[in-house]
Amino acid sequence: MITANNISKKYGSHVLFEKVSFSIGNGILYIHGKSGCGKSTLLQILMGNVKPDEGMVGYAKEECSFSYCGQEPSLLDSLSLEKNIKALKFPIDKSHFNQLCKILNFNMINTPLRLLSGGERQKAEIIACLSKAADIFFLDEPFSSLDKDSRSHLVSWLNIFSKNKCLVLVNNDDQIDDIDKTVDIFFANGRININTKIKAKESSDFHLSILEKGSFCVAFKSYFKSCKWYALFQVLLCALSMVFFSVGVSLTNTKSEATMTELMMNNDPFSAHAIRFDNCKKPVDVSFYNDEGLKGYEYYKLSDPQKKQDLYLYGVLKDTQNLYYYSNLGDKNMVSGNQTVTLFTDSYQLEKVTKSEFTSFMPFETKFWNSLVDDYRQSQVILCSNEFIDKVLRIGPDKLRFSIDTDILFSCFYYTYSLSENRLYPAYGPTDFIETSDYYLSVPSLEPNKGVITPDGKTIYTTSSSTDGKVHLSLNSFKFLLMNGPSYMDYSTFGYFFNDEEIKTIINEYNQSIIPFDIYYDYSMKINNWIYYSISGFLMLLDFLFIFLSQKGKTKWFSSLEKIYRNQKLKTRSLRKSLFFVNLLEEIPGLIISFLLYFLYFIPKANYDLMVNRFSSYKPEGFYFYSQEPLNPYYDNLVSPIKVITPEWIILVLIVLFLTFSVVNYYALIKQKKSVT
Repeated sequence: MITANNISKKYGSHVLFEKVSFSIGNGILYIHGKSGCGKSTLLQILMGNVKPDEGMVGYAKEECSFSYCGQEPSLLDSLSLEKNIKALKFPIDKSHFNQLCKILNFNMINTPLRLLSGGERQKAEIIACLSKAADIFFLDEPFSSLDKDSRSHLVSWLNIFSKNKCLVLVNNDDQIDDIDKTVDIFFANGRININTKIKAKESSDFHLSILEKGSFCVAFKSYFKSCKWYALFQVLLCALSMVFFSVGVSLTNTKSEATMTELMMNNDPFSAHAIRFDNCKKPVDVSFYNDEGLKGYEYYKLSDPQKKQDLYLYGVLKDTQNLYYYSNLGDKNMVSGNQTVTLFTDSYQLEKVTKSEFTSFMPFETKFWNSLVDDYRQSQVILCSNEFIDKVLRIGPDKLRFSIDTDILFSCFYYTYSLSENRLYPAYGPTDFIETSDYYLSVPSLEPNKGVITPDGKTIYTTSSSTDGKVHLSLNSFKFLLMNGPSYMDYSTFGYFFNDEEIKTIINEYNQSIIPFDIYYDYSMKINNWIYYSISGFLMLLDFLFIFLSQKGKTKWFSSLEKIYRNQKLKTRSLRKSLFFVNLLEEIPGLIISFLLYFLYFIPKANYDLMVNRFSSYKPEGFYFYSQEPLNPYYDNLVSPIKVITPEWIILVLIVLFLTFSVVNYYALIKQKKSVT
């Protein structure tokens, strides 16, 4: 991936290095030596930041993407790690991000970097660098401020990561022995020593023991007496390759999203869930909002920026004139008692209710509702009708007035349009609605049927052009934007509660990709199965390489055995058949072990880990899973993990691997035997 051809660099009369040449693909290019010897200069030349005096540096493809961390800062000091990633807009690998945060024990992703210590700041730089989706990674003195444990964990991670990536690592004169170096460049006494990783040596010859007479079993006895170390290594490589493959399969999930959602809803203790359209496949479906067959309940979160409090509207009532208020905030309640609420020109009676009265309004159980009743969650709710919420959306929450609590003032927002970016942006203020039940969106300077980007990156289409410089929406268009969520809003701003059967109907009839965001169980795959597939593939290649490199010694054994067969008047045909079964016998342990581990351990373990990881960072109060004590009825009622991961057809590839190993092993030996003959 990087090729350096006769590069030289000097400053004045001081020569840093001359005629340096090397090449590296995936792996670690390790540059080390004392301070001031030219290590960082060489790194900067490889990155293209500094021009060499002579020579050139080439890459495997024209447009290579780089990622760097080192002595020069690569992140904004005033922002946290998470906000740096958003601000700099570079793509990251979320799984690598989570892994690095864990192994480096870094949990301050939301803390501004200027408030971090030197060691924590360096960890943030390393995590950002190695999480970036790039082709080549440059790390300049990455271990300088790390503690011993963090350094050790990072080295182990880099060794695995470099199997599929190119890393250029600069270190000081301290040697780190456990780095798996592909190319080693050492600056010493004004000279540069370049060492390349040594290839595997050819296996030594095998020795044949004296055999007793026999027929079919002769080859077996001979092989495991004369070639036992070869056989053991062959069995080990094959078994490890198959075992790692089966681990990868156990972490592979080929079920459709709809199937997974149905599976989780069937196992979740709640009969209803809150949904949004974060992954919707169609821009908008007006019939969804007007479908009388769907009996969902809207919810909408109102915010008072002065009081810094939120209040939820839940559309669970058929009565369109009365409102009911419940809170478990104690003396921090926004609403002091029964009173009249006006929305523009309409008046409503608001009644404060007790917990038991509030519970009687429940149409079905949800995680949010139950946690509110159990005081697990502190919040306040106004029960109303869907029609009331629609009116609040259309007129604006800033038009809500309370007869007693007159200081309550909710904020609302509208959408502006950026012509240069072709994007809608939310801003606080009133929204201009068009009174229509259909989908309607007019944007300044855009003709009908033109795509415009929403705040979260999706594309919706205009129905007409705005002439007054404002963005105009119908209520359904506004709901769609809320359901997909402006980037600054959280998942609880607006949505629907549906029972499980209705969610399945929406998935099937409206072709919508829906995952209830209050689902009890997180079934996303947290571990990269490609790591295990890669290890399996590497071991497989190593096994094939071992087969071919070791055939010379094995051929001597086979030739000697063939002579014995002739001298003992045994059929050569029987020898070849025995030889094939000997090769099968080398692969059978790996096949059996892999299948047993896959079905009896890896799949249950993967499901268990998914469940434990769901609560690894935030365990609900009353979480008793580890001790198996009496369980909370709806937070942690799963005595055993949900069978999210089930046997996949990919596991049958093990049989193909088994036969491939055997056939390759057999024909490699036969071909070698013929060439010797």
